[in-house]
Amino acid sequence: FTDGWGEEVTKNNVNKIIVYIACPVDVIITHNGETLSKNNTQTSFGKLSFEGENNEKKRVELAYRDDYKIEIVGTGEGTMDYLVKYLCNDEELFNMTYPTVDITEDTKITSGVNVDDASITLDIDKDGDGNVDEKVSANASTSNIFYKIKTFFTELYYKFIEIINKLFGGII
Repeated sequence: FTDGWGEEVTKNNVNKIIVYIACPVDVIITHNGETLSKNNTQTSFGKLSFEGENNEKKRVELAYRDDYKIEIVGTGEGTMDYLVKYLCNDEELFNMTYPTVDITEDTKITSGVNVDDASITLDIDKDGDGNVDEKVSANASTSNIFYKIKTFFTELYYKFIEIINKLFGGII
C-alpha cells in the first residue's frame, strides 16, 4: 500500500485526515507549537470532538498539509480502537484500521501522521516507563471503490479524447 503513496495522494487531492479513537484515553496532538487536546479542542490545524457517555470516543479532524505528533495517554482500563481516514472533499479515499490495543492508566502511545508516508505505527509503552513495548501497524488499508471507479472512468474519458484527437487531427 505504501508504494506509490505520494502519487496517490497528489492524484486524489487528499485534503483532510480524520482519526477516530475509542477508549478511556486523552489525545494530545502537537504541530508548530500549537496543541490540540481536551483543553484546547480547536487549533489552526484541526479540531477534536467527543462522543459517548464519558467522552470515550474521540474524533480528530486534521488539515492534510504537514506532519503531526499524536500522543495517547490512558485514563482508565479498556481496549482502544484506532482508525485513520484520508478524505478528499469529505469523500473517503483510504482508511487504515488497527488491531485493538489494551489500555491501562499507565499506557502511553505515540504516533504520527506523516504526509509523505501512509504507514502509521503506534508506539506503545504499556507500563509508562518510557520504553516502547510494542509497535502496532494497520491491519488493512482500503480505499473507497466508488471513488476509484470514478477516477478510472475519468482517466478513460480523457484517454479516449486524446486518441480521437490524434486520429482525427484535433477535432475535439
